[in-house]
Amino acid sequence: MTIKHITLLFLFIGITISTFAQNINYPKKTINGKEFYIYHVVSGEGFFAIGRKFNTTQEEILKYNPDAQYGLKGNQELLIPVNAQKAPSESENIFIHTVQPGETLYAIANMYHVTTQKLIELNPSSDKGIKIGFELRIPQSDSNASTNTDNKYVYHTIAPKETLFSVQKKYNSTIESIMIENPGLTPGTFTIGKVIRIIPDLQPEEIIEQEIIKDVPKHKPTYIQYKVKRKETLFSISQKFNVSIQSILDSNPGLTKLSKNDIINIPTEETATLEEDYKQPETEIKPTIDSTRLINDIYNKINEVQKKNEITVALLLPFMLNQPESVESSLYVEYYEGFLLAVDSLKKQGVSINLYVYDTEKSKNTVKTILNKPEAKNFDLIIGPVDDALIKIVADFAIQNNINMVNVFSLKNEEVTNNAHIFQTNIPHPYLYAETTQEFCNRFKDRKVVFIKDENANDKKDFITTLKTDLNRQSLPYTEHTLNEILANDAAVLTSINQPILLVPTSENISVLSKILPELRKVKEEHPDLVLSLFGYPEWQKNVSSFIESFYILDTYIYTRFYIDPTDKQTEIFYQKFKYWYSKELINASPKFGILGFDTGMYFLNALWKYGRNFETQLDQINARSIQTDFYFQRINNWSGFINKGIYFVNFRPDYSIEKIKLR
Repeated sequence: MTIKHITLLFLFIGITISTFAQNINYPKKTINGKEFYIYHVVSGEGFFAIGRKFNTTQEEILKYNPDAQYGLKGNQELLIPVNAQKAPSESENIFIHTVQPGETLYAIANMYHVTTQKLIELNPSSDKGIKIGFELRIPQSDSNASTNTDNKYVYHTIAPKETLFSVQKKYNSTIESIMIENPGLTPGTFTIGKVIRIIPDLQPEEIIEQEIIKDVPKHKPTYIQYKVKRKETLFSISQKFNVSIQSILDSNPGLTKLSKNDIINIPTEETATLEEDYKQPETEIKPTIDSTRLINDIYNKINEVQKKNEITVALLLPFMLNQPESVESSLYVEYYEGFLLAVDSLKKQGVSINLYVYDTEKSKNTVKTILNKPEAKNFDLIIGPVDDALIKIVADFAIQNNINMVNVFSLKNEEVTNNAHIFQTNIPHPYLYAETTQEFCNRFKDRKVVFIKDENANDKKDFITTLKTDLNRQSLPYTEHTLNEILANDAAVLTSINQPILLVPTSENISVLSKILPELRKVKEEHPDLVLSLFGYPEWQKNVSSFIESFYILDTYIYTRFYIDPTDKQTEIFYQKFKYWYSKELINASPKFGILGFDTGMYFLNALWKYGRNFETQLDQINARSIQTDFYFQRINNWSGFINKGIYFVNFRPDYSIEKIKLR
C-alpha cells in the first residue's frame, strides 16, 4: 500500500469516526424511561438532512416532535430517540422532494410523472396530508403512471457541497444541457434540497463529416466538422468533444462568436494545453471565481435577449362564429375588444404589433389547422386557447417552436407543471390559499384570530385548514366559536380578549354572511372600544353593494385574484374608452373580461417589446400598471412554466375608504 493510499484510508476513517462521534456527543435527555438526543435545527435544514445525520426517518422525528409537522425553524429543539427507527437506504432510483407552499400530493405526482399511490407507498404518512417542509421520497420512474411518456430525464436532489460541475460530471452531462433543461436554474439558485432534471450520458451529435487529412506529420491534428446548435457555447462544445477551448479557437482562425448552424473544425487529436479553468480533474471541482464567471457566461448566452423591431401575437379563442351568439362567446369577444385597446395604447407609444386572431371553434382539428399555417412558427406569443384538450395541443407546439403561450382562462390545467413556455395567469386554489395564509400570518400576527363556524356550511374547509396550519407553524393563537357562542353573555368571548381581534367566518356563503354582519355590527356599536376586523372571501365581491356599510364599520378585508377599484382614475378612463369604441357597457361578470383582455395585453405586449421572446428572464423589470389583475409570475419548479401569484387584500376601512393592497 502506498503512502498516498494510507493517507486516504486514515482520512476516510477520520471522517467516519468524526461523523459517528458527532451523533453520540449531542446532549441527551431521558423522558418516561426513553433516551433522546437534544438537537437544535440549523437554519434551512430539512427532515432529510436531519434524518441522514441520525440515520432515522421523518416519521420517527415527527412521532416525538409533533409540532415539527408545521415546519422546521432555525434553532428549533428536537428530541431524537437514541435507538431510533433506521432510515431506509436510498437507491439510485429514489430522490427527495421538499414540499413547497401550495403543493398537493396529486400535483407532486403529476410533476414527476408518478402515481399518487406510488408516493403513498414510499411515504406512508402522506395519505394523511402533506405539509410545507415535508420531504417525500420520489421514484425516478413509475411504469403505472399514464403521464410518464418521456423517460429521458433523471431527477437529482442537490446535496451539500455539490456544484454544477460535480453534478454534470456525475451524470456525464453538460452544464449547458442542465441549464437548458432547467430554465428556472440560475447561477444563484443552485441550492441544497432543490430538484433538477438531467439528460444523462450525452454523446456528440450532428457530426457532418470527418476529413482525415493524409500524409501529414503525426503531431498535426485531424478534424471533424460540426454544425453549431442553438444556444451552444465554446465551453459546451469543448465538453462534448473532450477538447480544450483554446484548441477549438486554434483550429478556427478568426472565430470570435458562435451562431446557430455555423460549421466549425473540431480537432480529433488534442495538441493544445488545457486551460486551468476548464480542466476536468479526478477529484470534485470546487467553485472558484473563474468557474462562477464561466457558469454566468453560459447562463447569459442561453438567455440572451432576442428583441425584434416588430412583435407578432396570436389570439386563439372560442368566438364560435359559426353558432348563434351566447353569453360565453360574448365574453371572449369582449376579452378581444379589451385586448385591442391595449394594442392601440401601445401602438401610440411606438410599438409595432402584428395581431393574428383565430376562432378555435372548440375543435382540435381547427386548432391543428391554425398551427399548420405558415405564419404560426413566427408567433412571438400565443394567448389561449380555453379548453384543456386544446391547451395541450398548443402547449406542445409552443415548446417545440420556442414560443411562450398564456393560459388566461383554465384554472386546473396541468401543462404548466412540465412546460417552461406556459404562463398561467389564474392562480390555482392551493397556491392561492398558500399565498393568502402566509400574508395573513405576516400582516395580522398581532391579532387574536377568532373563527366563526357554522355547522351547516363548511365550503371553505380547505382554506381554513391551510390557514390553521400556517397559524400553528408560526405559533399564532386562535379560537373557534359559533355565532351564538360569540353573542352569548354580552359577547364575553370577544370582550375578554385584550388585543385586536380578527374574525374569520369558515364559510363564504352569502346567507351565512347575511346572518353574521348585523350581529357583529351590534357588538361593535355596543362596545365601541373593541378593536376588531372581519376577514373574508372573493365571493363576497358579488354583494359588496348590499353589505358595504357593514364592511366599512367592521374594517373588513377580503382576499381576491381580481379587484377593480371604482375610484381609480385609470378605471374611469378605461370604461369611457371602451364605451366610445364599442358603444356598449362591459358585461356584468367576475372578472370583467374586457378589462382582463386589456390587462393581459398591456403586460405581455410590453414584455415582448422590451425584452423579446425570452422576456421570462426579465420578469422583475416588467412594470405594466393593471386595472383588475396583478401579475407576479413564479415557476413551480426548475423546469416548469409560470403561475401568477399576484393577489390582493382589499380593505374596506372605517373611514369609508377602500385600500387595494398588492401582495408581493
